[in-house]
Amino acid sequence: MPTREGHQYSKGDMGGGRELPKEEILQRGIAETSSIEGKIRRKAEFDFNMLKEAVEVNGATQIALTFMDHAFPGMKNAKNRANITKEAWNFIEKVEKKAGIPVTLLNTGKAYDNIIDISFGSKPFDWGRVEKTIKSYYTKDQK
Repeated sequence: MPTREGHQYSKGDMGGGRELPKEEILQRGIAETSSIEGKIRRKAEFDFNMLKEAVEVNGATQIALTFMDHAFPGMKNAKNRANITKEAWNFIEKVEKKAGIPVTLLNTGKAYDNIIDISFGSKPFDWGRVEKTIKSYYTKDQK
């Protein structure tokens, strides 16, 4: 989901997808405040033509989809494949078909562990191990 801070700088800076009005952004619960102006960030619908161009220009070999929780509210804070909604899987398949490369990572929220690795044959990531490591660093710092 294209996201920008500030005013429109040039025609098409959000791609070819429909830019969402502020009211719709608020209604859908996907508002974010910009760090520069402190205003609600602009958002637009996904643009498959922009995706294809970005893949070609950058020589991408895989895709990480961010804002899955904004596009699919049922994905909010999802942490494993079992939580991926049917609508999200349909979207992932469409992205892969249009881009010609696989989607391997999904971002589903703001927390560090709101990431799902869907690469072929991937094992579920052990976020509990990461949590223990983080807590151990805090414990060391407090001593």
